[in-house]
Amino acid sequence: MKVLLIEDHAGLARISCDLLRGIHGHEVEHAITGKDALIAAKKNIPDIVLLDLSLPDMHGYRVAEQLREDPRFDQTILVALTGYGMTGAPERSKAVGIDAHYRKPMDFSELAQLKRIRAQTAVD
Repeated sequence: MKVLLIEDHAGLARISCDLLRGIHGHEVEHAITGKDALIAAKKNIPDIVLLDLSLPDMHGYRVAEQLREDPRFDQTILVALTGYGMTGAPERSKAVGIDAHYRKPMDFSELAQLKRIRAQTAVD
């Protein structure tokens, strides 16, 4: 799968990219800011976006909203990642089109099981 990791913590990003590539066999691109992530996503539409919610230039929810406004990302799975508590966050994540919400560190073996919420809802 093509994965876009949006993570501003250098050490965590390096480890995550290594795990995603080396152990899980994904094609991974990494962005540090929301602006860079939006540019990267548009150049190479990812299957999955792993989105840190606390970015230096904009909130991860805003990145998700901008991706969801573009129909090219209708099939892209958006996964919110946060180091903070989860109170209220999953509901807000769903409201902006995020498909799953995890506290860091995420078990990347779960990626294969994730599905687009919007796609499932349309079928039901």
